[in-house]
Amino acid sequence: MLPATRRWTIPSTLIVTGVLGAAVLTFPGTAGATSTTTASTPTGVTIPSSAFSTTAATPAVTAATAPVTARTTVVRRTSRVVAAHLRRSATRPSHYYVVVSVQVASTTRTTAWIKVGSAITSRVRRATAARTATSASAVAGSRAAAIRRARTAATTGARRLADVSAATTSRRAATAAARAAVLAGVPAPPPGPVSTSSVGAITMPKGNLPGLRQVFADDFATTTARGAFLKTYSSRWSAYGPGWKDTSGHGVYDGNRTLSTGGGLLDIYLHTEGSTHYVAAPTPKMPKMTYGRYSIRFQADSLPGYKAAWLLWPDDDVWPAHGEIDFPEGDLNSNFSAFSHYARSGGGQAPFTLSATFGRWHTATIDWLPGKVVFYLDGRVVGTNTRSVPSTPMHWVLQTETALRATAPASNVAGHVRIDWITAYAYTP
Repeated sequence: MLPATRRWTIPSTLIVTGVLGAAVLTFPGTAGATSTTTASTPTGVTIPSSAFSTTAATPAVTAATAPVTARTTVVRRTSRVVAAHLRRSATRPSHYYVVVSVQVASTTRTTAWIKVGSAITSRVRRATAARTATSASAVAGSRAAAIRRARTAATTGARRLADVSAATTSRRAATAAARAAVLAGVPAPPPGPVSTSSVGAITMPKGNLPGLRQVFADDFATTTARGAFLKTYSSRWSAYGPGWKDTSGHGVYDGNRTLSTGGGLLDIYLHTEGSTHYVAAPTPKMPKMTYGRYSIRFQADSLPGYKAAWLLWPDDDVWPAHGEIDFPEGDLNSNFSAFSHYARSGGGQAPFTLSATFGRWHTATIDWLPGKVVFYLDGRVVGTNTRSVPSTPMHWVLQTETALRATAPASNVAGHVRIDWITAYAYTP
């Protein structure tokens, strides 16, 4: 940018109204003023499908592989001059340049359709994008002519950027919506005769259920002191660490400093020694599983700065593409929720916010079934998700750690998370 003494604002009388393609630009009034007018809807202004990636047709067309055809049209543009200056040449003092910046907002409409067999499903989406381009033109005889040249060049560049940006967004959204609509019509595998008789149990359920085979159960009948749990229960339990940082980075996982059993309870003692906040993530040892039921009965002290995120995590650590299921999850001094994270590369989740807190005893159950995740609290359904459900093996982790905050918990905060029992079932339709 040149110093102010080398920069002049173009007088308003020199900014003329001109028709540039489908966009009308005006710059009336006092020096430096701008205004915007809406362009009429262009006809035949179409961004072809070949400008974007498409799905190639295959001999055996299914809902998942059928090609999507899309047509994207620019339906509306608004334009405005956002800056206009007359500048003296730095090398040739007697010469001047007109510098004009133009912003164009393009709105596109995309129709995407997908055909499977004789059925055609279509979806329409709109998107708007605003882009700015700047152009300079030497003053050679007529300032007005230089202004027109600079404004035309800037508008052309801004229009191209805005059109492509809006079209790309619109087309992607319409394509995804069309494919999702088709896939939604494909029936999910039948969930099988899954029993719900144990989802609100107070005492630990034992034995198989219709559609479910019990593969893990522990009510912590053997008493152990801290430091002995992982050795005594080594055939059934492992834990993160010791020495691993937790999710927020404020805590350190160490089962030897936090885990013990007594009175039929697993005790997770969250506390600080010196400047280290000790947390735990015990993990039940179970067979490799895709789908099942996971139940736990629990209660905790109100501990600001700490949280529970007991979750099913993909065995291959591919996240977010292979999903995640969390229940319960929340700060220990607040209410907890349930989250079914979508198994897709773009991530996303289905959240279910609850008013329940950790201070009372609860039984939480996750039913992870083909095409469906169901959350139960104390025998009542509190959330169901059927969108992008994980379908690869996952394992259970009772991740109990520092809260996701900018600061660590206070050093004087210490207390207990208590687990009465946990059970797990393999899905057997």
